[in-house]
Amino acid sequence: MVKLIEIIDLEVCNVVSISNMFENLGFETRIVKSPGDLANGKKLILPGVGTFEPASRKLFELGWGDYLRSNKEDFELMGICIGMHLLGHGSDEGSGMGLGFIDATAKLIETKSASVPHVGWEELEIVKSNRTLDSSVFNKFYFSHSYYMSCDDKTDIDAVFHYGGDKFPAVISKGNIIGVQFHPEKSHRYGARLLESFASFNV
Repeated sequence: MVKLIEIIDLEVCNVVSISNMFENLGFETRIVKSPGDLANGKKLILPGVGTFEPASRKLFELGWGDYLRSNKEDFELMGICIGMHLLGHGSDEGSGMGLGFIDATAKLIETKSASVPHVGWEELEIVKSNRTLDSSVFNKFYFSHSYYMSCDDKTDIDAVFHYGGDKFPAVISKGNIIGVQFHPEKSHRYGARLLESFASFNV
């Protein structure tokens, strides 16, 4: 098992809270600013909060765009919140590119019966299992966002949440790439269990 988890710091997220949760679970972590800082490069976390454009700009300015695209088969990557949106092609929130790992675009939540941004705890509806999700273990997670991933290939959607009479992707994946719309680092025991599951797979 790879015990080192490396967290990509795009300067748009409190990476320390994610690091602390992994270390409380018994994993070693390393916060990395550029690909040259990687010690192992097998288990990567791409977090982000705020807006898409600054995160996208940092992703490519710091060299992560080229590195991740060129070495896609060599690691397992989890994108969290804006990090999830960066796995797609782009976002309606602003200009900037994503990595294109998932055939999707981030779009504004539009619903007349619920407020935006969407903030709070939601139960997941598991659509299909992946190596990180286990419907018998996971239940509620904490969300804080205004945009969601609109997936062109619906088979990339592993779990959804219901909000304002609609359902939106909560977890997406394709091969060794996974994205979560919620914040596992703020989701107490459920988030801890999900991160532990992600960290425990052999790459």
